[in-house]
Order: sequence, then structure tokens, then C-alpha cells
Amino acid sequence: MQPVAFRFRAAATWMAALPAAIAISGCAIGSGAKSRDADARLPSVDVASYMGEWKQVAHIPNWFQRQCVSGTKATYKLLERGQIEVRNECQTKSGPDSVVGLARPRAGATVDSGQLRPASLEVAFAPQWLRWMPLVWANYDVVYLSPDRRVAIVTEPSRTYMWVLSRTSDVDASVWRDVESRLAELGFARDQWVKDRS
Repeated sequence: MQPVAFRFRAAATWMAALPAAIAISGCAIGSGAKSRDADARLPSVDVASYMGEWKQVAHIPNWFQRQCVSGTKATYKLLERGQIEVRNECQTKSGPDSVVGLARPRAGATVDSGQLRPASLEVAFAPQWLRWMPLVWANYDVVYLSPDRRVAIVTEPSRTYMWVLSRTSDVDASVWRDVESRLAELGFARDQWVKDRS
């Protein structure tokens, strides 16, 4: 049997390598996703303030995270030329697991005066020597940011995947209401997504 960490990395790589079929396609799960906005990305996001650790507090279950049982988080670190290191971590039944990838502004997005406009990246977890291939990059769109910039919703055009990220494990009730309202506006049915264990 493959080590858990290896299987997680392999899954992440495979997901990033199949955007035509999975991550960047026009397919969607659930009838609610069909009513999605044409472009729900935020007009901009401050890159520096977005860096650091974010805890996953809700998500649409997916096959490449199925081994994660708790403690899922992402840490972003700004690199040169506007690129961002992405470290995803979680706890599995066999112990901690992690995978490191790279994010960069998506085609049509620019970084100007520290602002990513619009709030859209593309992310790859494939080995560096494969990152020249367009198909290993998957879309990452920020579609909600709380007023205090401590809670975010991330998805992609097909709405097949969605994550709610927070700086802390506990989210204020009023912010949760805003999050749920925004998810409904985006076409996500309540039975599509689950809250995470901290």
C-alpha cells in the first residue's frame, strides 16, 4: 500500500492535471450549481493580507481530500514575481499529511499596487518539471471576503469545488449567515457542503 502522504500528493497532482474533466470544466454537481453567476470573482484582493494560514471550516466533499479527517488548512507565502507558495495540510487516520504547490495570477488577472485584480489565481501541485503544461493548472477564485478579511470563500468556474476558509476555527454567527447567503447566491445547495471538524 502506498504511504498516505504519497497518495495525497498523487491525488492532488492528478486533480490539477485533469482540469478539462474536473476542475476547470463546465461540469457541475447538483442542480443548484447550474444557476451560478457568470463571473462571481471579487474585483480585487490585497495580496499581502491574504498570505498566511487559513483553516478550512467548510467544503464540498471531494475525492482528493477524502483521507483528511480534521485540521485541514492552507498556508500561503508570497514569492518573487507575484507567485505564491501553497502548502495544504490535514490530519489523517495515519497522521499528518501535506502537499506543496504553486499559485500565480490567472490569465487576465494582474497584480497592481499589491492588489490582485480580479481575485483569481491558478494553482498547480504537479512536479515543477510539469508546470509548463497548461493542463496541470486549476482555477482558484476568491468569491467572498468578510469585512474583516478573516473569512473567505474559494471556488472555481464550474462550482464543482468550494472551500470556506477562516483565520480561526470558530466563525462568528453573523459572518456564517453572510457566508451561507453568499453560497446560496452562487448556487450551492445546503446539502452540497459540510462544515469541518477543527
